Amino acid sequence: MLRRKKEEVEGDLPGRTINNYFVSMTEEQALRYDEYNSRVARLMAMTKRRPLRKNATCC
Repeated sequence: MLRRKKEEVEGDLPGRTINNYFVSMTEEQALRYDEYNSRVARLMAMTKRRPLRKNATCC
């Protein structure tokens, strides 16, 4: 088995190609995303009204 170090072959390799493909969500994915999004929005609204604090009476 022939093994070479990265430094030895790095110049022989082509540059990195990055392709981003954007696809639409399916109907079920969109439904689940909307449910999650509304849950997170409710939690964020709660934290704005009542910020997290260390409870002195805990543990």
